Amino acid sequence: MTMLQVSRPGIILASVSFAIVAAGVLIAAYFVALTPGQIEGREIPATAMPTPGANIVYKVKEAQSASSIGADLQLLGVISSGRQFAVLVEVMGVAGRLAAGDHLLQKGITALQAVDMLTVRASGPAIQLTFPEGLRFEEMASIVDKSGLVSGEAFLVAVAAASLPDELGPLPPGADLQGYLFPDTYILPVGATAAELVEIMLTNFATRFDASLREGLVERGITLHQAVTLASIIEREAVIPEERPLIAGV
Repeated sequence: MTMLQVSRPGIILASVSFAIVAAGVLIAAYFVALTPGQIEGREIPATAMPTPGANIVYKVKEAQSASSIGADLQLLGVISSGRQFAVLVEVMGVAGRLAAGDHLLQKGITALQAVDMLTVRASGPAIQLTFPEGLRFEEMASIVDKSGLVSGEAFLVAVAAASLPDELGPLPPGADLQGYLFPDTYILPVGATAAELVEIMLTNFATRFDASLREGLVERGITLHQAVTLASIIEREAVIPEERPLIAGV
């Protein structure tokens, strides 16, 4: 049997060549990010790095492409270049690790940070929790407890200690967060705290119930808390989705 032998200079040369190629790909990704273009048919102009801002919840869909995610993140002001995000995902070989579900991001992060935060590679083992609509705190706590993330008791303590995001304003005196913990599927790394789970649920609510919707309530003479309370009642009382309009009309 003949063994293939490679001299040490050959190994060094191969290593240097690989490093040059890798550096070239990353540099190309950087310059691609500076070039205006289209991502999946949408015009995505090159922009400066966004100013760091508030947290935002972004939902990665099942089988969503990296280019589609990148385009969304750029339009939301999370990153400066969706194209750079897509190229980095391909270069790093993590396309299959983009985890579907809600992710808590911050505006103004780099494309590399976004890749890290949206892949299992960054967070290691993760726990998925799904909260159906219309649950009370105790029912949510049961789901949390069974997930193994934290105890249900710790979740209830975190809920009692939490407050609404600034853009939603303070709760009325004596009110609690019932209805503000947005029902959805959440993916958190093992080791995340109850407070972090509650924060991402509240941020998710604030992201979805944006300023335009809140202004609509003001025009109708309804406070946010009144709307949330009514919605919570409807979700709890409706057994099937078709019943919700009927209950809301009572």
